[in-house]
Amino acid sequence: MNVKVTKLSDEQLESFRFYRSSMGSLATLSLPGTYPTELKNCGIKERKLPNQLVGFNVASPSGSQIVIQTVFYDPKDRCDNGDLHVINFESKEIESYYRGWGTWTHHYGNKHWENKDYLRVGSTPITSR
Repeated sequence: MNVKVTKLSDEQLESFRFYRSSMGSLATLSLPGTYPTELKNCGIKERKLPNQLVGFNVASPSGSQIVIQTVFYDPKDRCDNGDLHVINFESKEIESYYRGWGTWTHHYGNKHWENKDYLRVGSTPITSR
């Protein structure tokens, strides 16, 4: 599993707090067709072509964490693939799991390969594998 842990400055950490307050009572916040600027500000860039950006989801599994799932369509395997970024406000770290199968199963169940059609605005749904 490819994991990278990065220490966050107070300014970087503060930029992620917006998501917690934006979620209100939602369990998951879905943002189609966009990539989080906050990740870019931490040096975490979008996947390059041929991967196509689908969007991202934000969840808050605990009061001290938010989890961002960035989703890309990979034409090689014709599936939506994603990366998982766990922001911990107490340790001031972000753990990035790139195609982290075990982590996906731990956080979201066995849904890594499931298509995220709800992130595709105005498009024809893709059938899941």
